[in-house]
Amino acid sequence: MSELIRKTYDEQLKTLDEMFVKLGRASAEAFSNAIAAVENNDSELAEQVIENDITINNMEVEIETYAVRIISLQQPIGIELRKIVSILKASSDLERIADHAVSIAKSVRRVDELNIRPLAGELKTMGETAHGMVMDAIDAFISNDPSAAQAVADRDEEVDANFKRLLNDLVKEMQKDQGLTELGTSYASTLSNIERIGDYATNICEWTVYNDKAKLVELNK
Repeated sequence: MSELIRKTYDEQLKTLDEMFVKLGRASAEAFSNAIAAVENNDSELAEQVIENDITINNMEVEIETYAVRIISLQQPIGIELRKIVSILKASSDLERIADHAVSIAKSVRRVDELNIRPLAGELKTMGETAHGMVMDAIDAFISNDPSAAQAVADRDEEVDANFKRLLNDLVKEMQKDQGLTELGTSYASTLSNIERIGDYATNICEWTVYNDKAKLVELNK
């Protein structure tokens, strides 16, 4: 590979990294805004999350198109091919995180129609934990740090435990008061979406390990 072609190749890989970071930040922001919208019953912020989803979807498509172009033109092998494949896979996880953020934002519509403020304190805490996982998973991926990725994945146990506890508490409250059924169902859906976002953050960590070690490892067993 000539020096000029190598330079162009390196620049393309750098651009792909930058596109991934941009998608990651957008998805993490969508999640953060969705949680804030639920906490504050902010319909305007919720609508912003929903409307911005098409932009995030397009960003993932752009990454896929650019990655395929690199593979076609440069025919990478070894670690560079793994890097590109990992970005493609992790980008899909980021897009799914944004999809779950949209689902959370849509719950604000239902709560607003009921004119009942959600019990958002503990949900916010669980959301902040999952959001921190997303941000740190992105950092671990970009820095290609499998140890940091494992540490992030370990935190998913906290999200899962909170999900089970809060869901159990919610079911008990709904059994006591049938009038909470509709609100409780919406609240349970939001909890489930947060739990799934933690899973997708863990997936990104697994792609970090794959990129470094050339093998798929399940980090959260």
